[in-house]
Amino acid sequence: MSDNTNIIDSSVAAVISRLCTHPLDTIRVRLQTNTTSRSGSKLVNNLFIQLIRKSPIKSYYSGLAVAASLGIPALSSYLFVYDKTKYFLSHKLNIKDTSTLNHMSSAAIAEICSGVFWTPMEVLKSKLQTYGTSNGTIRINTLQMSKLILENEGIKGFFRGYLLSLVVFIPHTMIYFVLYEKFKIWTKNERNLTSNDYLINSAIACSIAGSISNILDIIKTRWQVSFSKETPLKIMKNMYKNEGGLRAFTRGMGARVLWMVPSSSISMTIYEILKNKRKQRISS
Repeated sequence: MSDNTNIIDSSVAAVISRLCTHPLDTIRVRLQTNTTSRSGSKLVNNLFIQLIRKSPIKSYYSGLAVAASLGIPALSSYLFVYDKTKYFLSHKLNIKDTSTLNHMSSAAIAEICSGVFWTPMEVLKSKLQTYGTSNGTIRINTLQMSKLILENEGIKGFFRGYLLSLVVFIPHTMIYFVLYEKFKIWTKNERNLTSNDYLINSAIACSIAGSISNILDIIKTRWQVSFSKETPLKIMKNMYKNEGGLRAFTRGMGARVLWMVPSSSISMTIYEILKNKRKQRISS
């Protein structure tokens, strides 16, 4: 399969996945950036209910244009680099493409490369999701937010949290792909995998990886949303001190998993199906 078709497949997967799951991502960001001093499941449930009741439907799509435009090259580069690295390690360095080392190495390299697109997308999108609307009215659009970031922080403001994102998502990606690839092997059982297999395997792998990486993701999200000079370490200390101790770092976990699971499952299933169909056409 050519590089171009690989990129097309991942681009289609990125668009469909984002359109389906963006409202859940907005809820996740708003829950994670809420600084209410108390914590606990009851409070989180109340916040979730308030978001659903008080936020107009169109407010859930704040930042969608940014997420779609930058999300395409982000996911495309992510899946493209993962597949190409896995192939290179297998065929050039004799590290089997079924081995855990291959999956972990390919996932890490894919995350480092695609982070160049993911980070500015997350910075812009999260700020728009948090500050962009009020009572359904757009307060600031993408261009205005971009200018605001440039005025306050310069170009580096768009890459705020890149290294922290790697700290969050390299372990997440490693866990996800190791589990996902293993699940594919276990469920194949001398038959071709179906779309349901891809969906279920991705959902389980993402649930586990997303739950584990949530703690650092909250800190990353708050830092990217903020315009202050506050460091990630200070954010973490303030959360622990003022928002209920360790329980503060579980805030938004449910919403994050609810967003990540369909997002990952939809994108991976579409990508795998399109990739398999193209392989079948070439072989026939």
